[in-house]
Amino acid sequence: MRSRYKHVLLTWLFVTSGLFVVQCVNALPLELSVSTDKSAYIAGERLIVDVTAYNPNDQDVYLSFPSALQAWYEMDDVYDSRGGYIQVFTYRDIPAHGSYTWSFSHRWSEYDLTLGTHSVVGNVLGVGSSDPFTFDVVTPVLPTTDFTIDFTNLPDGRTLSPGNSIQNAYAAWGVHFGTYKNSSVYSIGVDYDEGNQFAVVYSTSYPPGFNILAQFDMPVYDVAAEVSGAEGITVTMVAKDAAGQVIASVTSDTVPAVRELVGPIELHATTPIATLEWWPSYDRSTVIVDNLFVGVTPPLLGDLDGDGFVCLEDLNIVLNNWNLAVPLCDTRADASSVTLGVSDGYVGLDDLDMVLKHWGEGTPPTPAMVPEPAALVLMGLGCAVLSLQARH
Repeated sequence: MRSRYKHVLLTWLFVTSGLFVVQCVNALPLELSVSTDKSAYIAGERLIVDVTAYNPNDQDVYLSFPSALQAWYEMDDVYDSRGGYIQVFTYRDIPAHGSYTWSFSHRWSEYDLTLGTHSVVGNVLGVGSSDPFTFDVVTPVLPTTDFTIDFTNLPDGRTLSPGNSIQNAYAAWGVHFGTYKNSSVYSIGVDYDEGNQFAVVYSTSYPPGFNILAQFDMPVYDVAAEVSGAEGITVTMVAKDAAGQVIASVTSDTVPAVRELVGPIELHATTPIATLEWWPSYDRSTVIVDNLFVGVTPPLLGDLDGDGFVCLEDLNIVLNNWNLAVPLCDTRADASSVTLGVSDGYVGLDDLDMVLKHWGEGTPPTPAMVPEPAALVLMGLGCAVLSLQARH
């Protein structure tokens, strides 16, 4: 239902303390309505409120206002979106049988919407208020398959606009972006170069240094991203757990030119990654992140070569690196370093035990005969002897 209200065709002016004030006089009827861009939202997700004035008349309606404030919205009879505004005359012309829409992006930091149904009412100064419109805030259905964020489009196909905040643009997919400033997290935006969009921070003050961070609502085990910044810098990607402890980090190659992407740089973890941070090697350099891969599939323990199947190849990695420190192991792109040597930093019985416990798990790349774990225990005992001999 749309509510009908009359609006201004005539104004009168008077002076108070040297300021001109406009007084609205009602004349032709207008119809006001309000809506949101979606019917349901995840907490923190971008929420657009549209307040529309429709002119059902055969002639134009000319609206005049005493300030930059023309329209606003109210939520739940509690929150009012009006804030500071410039004291300057503004105008709006609504053509016959046409309409005009004022769009607002809701600030969750000012009014945090709880789970459940909420109502919004639109207002136009001097015209009146719309009927209420309802929408829901729901619990997110977090991703169960891996995905990539390219900072150009959202997974649902909507396009991101350069310069707009992306802090919670991906909230529906369990990812929140930001930057540290004075130990607090602030929003960041996207920019573009030669048609490609990316996440970017041009200024920050913590601690000191430019930075970008991504926070995950679901367990994440594999991440990769392309990075950039100023010419000659490197970018380090740091993974932290839910307690803020560093799980792993990786540093990019040197950026050859301003905004030229390098990478992807990759991290793999058995402990769920809760936060990713990107820091440039020079604390006054812009930092850029693009094409962020988010892997939510839990790792297959014992799958040291990353082929999705625990078998002889994984056992050979253990045997070939027996009693060596993990950084010295010749493993496939360091994919196994997050599971090898987890107990003492050396490849030994714990690593052998891990492979044997998960023997045959996963999907074989090709049909193959898999020996029983018991047939491999003797190999493990032999390795244990070698280990004792090497350490004494």
